[in-house]
Amino acid sequence: ASFDDQMRRVQAVTGATGTMFDELTVKAKELGSTTAFTASQAADGMAFLGQAGFSAQQILEGIPAVLNLAAAGAIELGEAADIASNIAGGFGLASDEIGRVADVLAQAASSSNVNISELGEAFAKAGPAAKAAGQEIEEAAAAVGILGDSGVKGSLAGTDVQNILIEMAKRADIAGVKTTDAAGNVRDMLDVMKDLGGATSGMSEAERLSFFIDTFGKRSAKSAIILSSANKRIDEMRDKMANAEGRAKSMAATMEGGIGGAWRKTKSAVEGVAIAIGETLAPTLKDIAAWFAKAAGKIKTFIEENKKAVKATAAVVAGVIAGGAAFMAIGSALTAAGVALGGMAAIVAAIGAALGMLFTPLGAVAG
Repeated sequence: ASFDDQMRRVQAVTGATGTMFDELTVKAKELGSTTAFTASQAADGMAFLGQAGFSAQQILEGIPAVLNLAAAGAIELGEAADIASNIAGGFGLASDEIGRVADVLAQAASSSNVNISELGEAFAKAGPAAKAAGQEIEEAAAAVGILGDSGVKGSLAGTDVQNILIEMAKRADIAGVKTTDAAGNVRDMLDVMKDLGGATSGMSEAERLSFFIDTFGKRSAKSAIILSSANKRIDEMRDKMANAEGRAKSMAATMEGGIGGAWRKTKSAVEGVAIAIGETLAPTLKDIAAWFAKAAGKIKTFIEENKKAVKATAAVVAGVIAGGAAFMAIGSALTAAGVALGGMAAIVAAIGAALGMLFTPLGAVAG
């Protein structure tokens, strides 16, 4: 039932019908039986991609990469789909580049002190500005990773990258460093920051701090200083990003290669069996559920039309319960009488209570 609900959600957001919807269903089951994620989780990821505007065909092509990202980052599949689709959309990447997004995120997370969730938060802020400034996703990921090494993470890092790019776009040069190329396009952010590091190297610490505050604002000056001082680290991160292809898949394989991964795959396979059984029984179960719903409606109607009878029945039931409790008390007292001389008093009291109830009109009916 859970899987069916998720696939209907996929159908609702994508509008997929007929053969295409069948292909999505088959793909979700296939992923559920061959990966550490269940078919229901795969369907949940499909729904997130659908909400991000991916077509059914694009979802079929992109969902395996999203699964790899989730496994690599040890995050929920729905979160991985949400992050990857948002970043792809923010950078204006085609749907078939969702694998590139997953690889870059996995590589950045494994090469710096940030995780997938923090990268997602950072790109939510920096992504649109980076795209507008012509920056590649690899360049932005390298910058966010370097900032993460210094404790500037998540939305804070994303906001700083955004502000730095905006200031770069507003100025033809900063301290003699060109921010645009001959064609008027914004240069790679990290190249500009490396050049700024060299241009300000002769300043005192106080002068340098004042310069970066005046240029990039109090909020983002710290990140500009970090990036302008990260010459070697910039080269390292760029090299990592240039070799990111396949990283999400390889990390996922490593993360799921142990006992935990084997157990998760087993549970996914078991869910696949449950889904197969459920689909076989679905027509009958639907008929039974419909019958119960119809019967419940008739019972409701009867209750509304016969409220007095229902109240009387409830009173009789209450009487039966009270009478039963009284007679149970007699049984308990008889048991106690076997071990205590005072048991007879308890028996008499219990019999009195029972008879007192029985000699009322309600007690007579209950009796």
